[in-house]
Amino acid sequence: MTTYAQALDFATNAFRAAGVAPAEASVAACALVGAQAWGLGSHGLIRVPQYLRRLTAGGTSLTGEITVTQDLGALALVDGHAGLGVVHMQHAAEMGVKLAKQFGVSAVAVKNSSHCGALAFFAWPALRANCAVLLLTNGPAVVPPPNGSKALMSTSPICVAVPTNSGAILVDMSTTAVARGKIAEYAARGEALPLGWALDESGQPTTDAQVALKGMLAPLGGAKGAALALGLEALTGGLIGPNLAKDVPDIFDEKMDGEAQGISHLIITLDAAAIANESGASNRLDDFVEAVAKSGGRVPGSTKTDPDEFEPQMVIEVAPAVRKQLDEWADRLQIAKLA
Repeated sequence: MTTYAQALDFATNAFRAAGVAPAEASVAACALVGAQAWGLGSHGLIRVPQYLRRLTAGGTSLTGEITVTQDLGALALVDGHAGLGVVHMQHAAEMGVKLAKQFGVSAVAVKNSSHCGALAFFAWPALRANCAVLLLTNGPAVVPPPNGSKALMSTSPICVAVPTNSGAILVDMSTTAVARGKIAEYAARGEALPLGWALDESGQPTTDAQVALKGMLAPLGGAKGAALALGLEALTGGLIGPNLAKDVPDIFDEKMDGEAQGISHLIITLDAAAIANESGASNRLDDFVEAVAKSGGRVPGSTKTDPDEFEPQMVIEVAPAVRKQLDEWADRLQIAKLA
């Protein structure tokens, strides 16, 4: 049985042993263990070995340098210098809130970054400040364009978070039938995929998770999902860069661990408090949430605990295959194994 506190200590110690500065190691650990605590194993501890591989191979920088290359008031462009994407996203999310409180709205674009985990984790700085936020990122190409047969877009995750009096509406999803990390979970367990989730390299449907990781993912909603992914790729890889999805080294391919991913992120933040005071949005949002509940529906994100409020002794589930990888890294880094 592993607790949240034990997992957090392990991940923090692992990143520090790999050479990550203490503050950044803490941010990275919080993001990944937080996802695990939410039950998002696809973006949780399974990512720790991937990040450690890339850090030790040099594909992800240990310097932790973050530079604002353009400051246009409400719009900022940040260079992550190939460091940890989770650290960049936390920095950008906090910057976005500060600028939104000053200007009413802000956009923070991060270039030259890396994989950033679950976008929902980085919505919380905005939600705590009574701000609404839209978060986008790109990654390795795994989705073909509408009517295309070659992967050119990533899973193009998107997160929309809006604060309400009773909590938050928090939508975090990929634009594929399933997140790629979920495919990795099936691969780690040696389980077959449901038909319709993935395609092999030739574009044929597959239920083999290992084949799917080297192939493509089915877009959410067919052509419409592919078109949405294309638009989000234009806003991230195209507009911010430096890499389009087709040029991003794959985190699941160990042969590429020494190559910088060049991933981009975009965070747009609105001062929801200012809008609500003027338009009465607060009451409408409460009415909307209540109507969803009365219909028998579920408000996305309503069960997600604020990461600042996780109980240290809460038990989190760790798959045996993931624990085995973590134990191997503990031996390699000469740190205590995960309890």
